[in-house]
Amino acid sequence: MRLSFLLPVLVLISGCISITPTTTTTTTTTTLVGVSSGVSGFVEAGCAVQRPYADSDYYLLNCSKLGLEEKYSCHSITEASAYLSGLSPSVPLVECQFIKKDWDSDEGIMHKGCMLPAFNRYLVLVDGKTTALSTTQEFAQFFAPVETREEALAFATALTNSYPLYNTTLPEGYRVFVSEIKPTNVEETDEGFVVHLFDYQFCGCGPHTTYAVDYLVSGEGNVTEISGERIYEDPALDGLCVD
Repeated sequence: MRLSFLLPVLVLISGCISITPTTTTTTTTTTLVGVSSGVSGFVEAGCAVQRPYADSDYYLLNCSKLGLEEKYSCHSITEASAYLSGLSPSVPLVECQFIKKDWDSDEGIMHKGCMLPAFNRYLVLVDGKTTALSTTQEFAQFFAPVETREEALAFATALTNSYPLYNTTLPEGYRVFVSEIKPTNVEETDEGFVVHLFDYQFCGCGPHTTYAVDYLVSGEGNVTEISGERIYEDPALDGLCVD
């Protein structure tokens, strides 16, 4: 099976893939019910919450009244990972995904597409003014120094495509390549913090492997991969190809 996406509407949850249904009934509201604290500031400023799937908590933001999609070339604006709540200062924060016009430019924090140049940036709201953090350097300049485990986890999550995983119990039938799967943890060292995350091989054809990846997060906010290990695969996805 081959799937192609402009901006993949697939959500990585506990290392598994959940494919969002294609039939939609979009509901637009300005209510804050079910909206994260990082998003609420943008809703109060004028963005509207759009829920395209009635049976899902997934939602987008329509910030056309504020002109954010046009100003920052956002294909979509969504809530950022909940693990970014450990950042300091604590400000309203959302994620903007966009199509990069020049592959060689520094614009964009992480590549979010497969064959297409889809990247992300973060938008923060401070004193009623929206600022774009479009590179890892801009992100670090705004949120560094990194002084706590919570901040280190947030940096490693925000500046990579890896994600925390605490429930490491796998369904029966998975191919497992290690004797023990260690859940996400953060260890403080003399050089900063070592953050243990997971990474899923989303693009290409199967098998789609999940890896454990360790990152060193420095006090200045630099995130460096220091090790990686193949952990497990779902045989049911061996025939899946994603472009």
